[in-house]
Amino acid sequence: VKSIRGYARGIGYSAFKAETPANLNHIWNAVKINDKWQFVDVTWDTNSGSGEKTQHRYNRNYLLCSPEVLIHTHWPRDDRWQLLKKPITVKKFKKLERAGRKHY
Repeated sequence: VKSIRGYARGIGYSAFKAETPANLNHIWNAVKINDKWQFVDVTWDTNSGSGEKTQHRYNRNYLLCSPEVLIHTHWPRDDRWQLLKKPITVKKFKKLERAGRKHY
C-alpha cells in the first residue's frame, strides 16, 4: 500500500491555484493486488457533501478504481502514480471532464 499525495476535484480544489507542495489538497492510496496496482480512496467512498450537509454513507465508487477513471478527479503530484501509459500534465488535468462518478 502506498499513500499518494496530490490534487482532487473535491472540497478545497481550485483549478486556478498554483500547484505547489504547500497546497496539495488530498491523499489517497494505491494497493498492489496480484502484481497490479489499483487505487482506493476511502475518503471519497465514505462521505458526500460538506459541513452540516455531510452525509456519512459508504459506497464503492473509488474502491479498486482504474487509472483511466481516477485521473479525471485525482492528479498525483508524482507522475508515476498516475499509472497511465502516458502521464498527463496538471494543465491537461485541469481541462479534463469529470468521469461518470456519482460525486463529481
